[in-house]
Amino acid sequence: PNPTDMSVANYKRFEQYLFRAVYYGVTGNTLSGLIGQAFAADPMVSVPRALDPMLADVNAAGLSLNQQAQATLAEVVSIGRVGLLADFPRLDRSTTMREIQQGIIKPRIITYRANDVINWATSHDGLRSRLSLVVLRESYAPAGGDEFGGLTDVQYRVLRLTDGIYTCTIYRKTPDGGVVVVPELSGTPLGSDGQPLTEIPFICCGATNNDPGIDSPPLEALADLNLAHYRNSADYEEAVYLVGQPTPWISGLTQQWVSEVLTGTDGQPRILLGSRAPIPLPEGGAAGLLQVAANSMPLEAMRMKESQMLALGARLVDASAPTRTLGEALLDNAVQSSVLSRCAGNVSAAYTQALRWCAGFVGADAGSIEYAISTDYQASRVDAATRAQIVAGWQAGLTTWSEARAELRAGGVELDDDADARDVIDANPVGIAP
Repeated sequence: PNPTDMSVANYKRFEQYLFRAVYYGVTGNTLSGLIGQAFAADPMVSVPRALDPMLADVNAAGLSLNQQAQATLAEVVSIGRVGLLADFPRLDRSTTMREIQQGIIKPRIITYRANDVINWATSHDGLRSRLSLVVLRESYAPAGGDEFGGLTDVQYRVLRLTDGIYTCTIYRKTPDGGVVVVPELSGTPLGSDGQPLTEIPFICCGATNNDPGIDSPPLEALADLNLAHYRNSADYEEAVYLVGQPTPWISGLTQQWVSEVLTGTDGQPRILLGSRAPIPLPEGGAAGLLQVAANSMPLEAMRMKESQMLALGARLVDASAPTRTLGEALLDNAVQSSVLSRCAGNVSAAYTQALRWCAGFVGADAGSIEYAISTDYQASRVDAATRAQIVAGWQAGLTTWSEARAELRAGGVELDDDADARDVIDANPVGIAP
C-alpha cells in the first residue's frame, strides 16, 4: 500500500494485507469445466494396430493418449499454444514387427509448453510453407546426481531441415559456460524405410489455428478479471480488519469516578462489556459502540467483476440466479462453446498429424488415422419444468412435433432422430411393455 516506506513494519503490514486477500479461483474452475465438457464423451480414435500401444502410453512415460490430449487442450485454452513432437528412439539395430506391436519399441509424442518453444522458422517450397527450424528447451537429469536431490539441468533440442533433410541436435551447457553437442542423442532420424525424413515432425497447436504463430490465450480476459477481483478483495479485507470491530466509547466520566468506581482491586481501571456486566455511569454519562458504515466500494467492485466473469464463461453455482430457459442457456453458452470447439478441433488436427508421423516411423498405414475430440457440447440439460413447457406447447398446437423434439434433442433429453423415434413409439404404445 505504501511502496515508499521501506521499514520492516510496513513490509509486515503488506504481508498481512496479502494474506487476508481471498483469491476466487474462477479461472481454474472454468478451465477444468471446459476440459471436462470437451472430454465428457471419449474422443474418436482410429489408428493402425502398430500404434495401439500408444493409446495406453503415448509419451513412453505412462501417460495415455487421452490424458495427454486433455493436458494439451488445457494448455491451448489457457495459454493459447502448445507444441507436439513425434519422436522415435534411436537404435543401433533394426526393429521387428513383434517389438512394435507389443509396444516394446514404439514412437512417442512429446508435448512442449509455449515458453519452451524458444525459436522457430519457416521456409517456402513452392506454394507450401513448412517448418525449417525449431528450438526446444528441455530438462534432463545430469550424471552424478542422487535419488534425494532431484536435480535437473537444461538442454536444447534443435530441429533443422537442411537441404530437405530433417536432423536433430541436442545441446548442453558445459561447466565453463560453453555449449557442447551430445552426439549419442543427436543425428538424422530415419523412417521405417531407412531413409531420412523430409519434414520436421513437430506441430504447434494454437487457439486460433495450428500455424507456428502465437495466438492469444482464450482465458486471458477472464484471468485479468480474476486478478482484478483479487485486488479488490485485498482492499475489502483490509478495511474489514481495520475498522470492522465495534469500538466502545464512554462520555461524562471524571477522574474521580474512574478511580472510585471503575478501578479494580489491582488498582487498574477496568470496564467489562456484555449483558452480564452493566457499566456504572455518573449522572449525564453515556456509552455506546462506534460502528462504521460498511465500505461498499470494494465490495461493489468485486460483485461487478463476478458478474463480468460469469458473462465471460465462468460456470459457477449461483443459487440466487433466476431459472433460465433452454434458449437463454444455449445463447449464453454460444460464444464459449465456439471457442472451445475451435480449440478442440485444433488439438484433434494436431494429434491426427502427430500420429501419422508416428505411423511413418513404424511403417504403418497412416491413411485411416484420425483423432477427434467431441465438439458437440450440450449447453444445458432441460429440467422438468422446461420439458413440461415444451410438451405443453406441442399439445396446445403452438409448436410441431418436430420442433418440440428438436428443443428436447438440443437439451440432451432426446437422442434419436424423428423418424427412428416415431418407429419406436408406434411399435411400443403407451402402457404396453416393449
